[in-house]
Amino acid sequence: MSAQVAARIKALRNEVAQTSCRLAEELENRTEWLQTRLSRLESNEQSKKTRLVALQNKVASLRRELGLQIAQNWQQTEEEVVSLRKQLVDNQQEVDGISQRLARQRMDFELAAAQDCEIAPGMILNVASTDKGYQRVDGWIRLVPDGRTLWVREQGIRQPIFFYTRQGGLPFELVFTRVTDTGAVGYILMPD
Repeated sequence: MSAQVAARIKALRNEVAQTSCRLAEELENRTEWLQTRLSRLESNEQSKKTRLVALQNKVASLRRELGLQIAQNWQQTEEEVVSLRKQLVDNQQEVDGISQRLARQRMDFELAAAQDCEIAPGMILNVASTDKGYQRVDGWIRLVPDGRTLWVREQGIRQPIFFYTRQGGLPFELVFTRVTDTGAVGYILMPD
């Protein structure tokens, strides 16, 4: 073997060794870069998983709290509804009681001027004069059982006259609804 071939083989070996070292170094650099990149990705993924688990735990906790609040609110609302229903029943009973106490009987009347008219048992109304223009009446009401006379002076329409009998209780209410030249029309509300 010649010295030239040996030198050439040696040069090729050196070149292969250098290329091999460069490739190994380059491969090492690339592997290190990939390793760093992979570590970052794994770290990011772990961080995201940790955040996701924390968020899932928070959502579960909020759901539990919300469920408890809804249950408490529902119970409170049910209690309020029961209380309101009881108040409604009590109020209705009260209204019914008042309604019974205030129950009225209506008796309509139409009478001519200067004529006595029994508008209710034991009550005689007399319209002495009328003023059709001003819709006013003058006259009197005689309460026969009480032996009293109530005077009516310039009484307008739709203006109630309230009075009591000696028997007490609720008031009577006399209302004129229309006045004519010759008389008056109206009604009396009496306790039932």
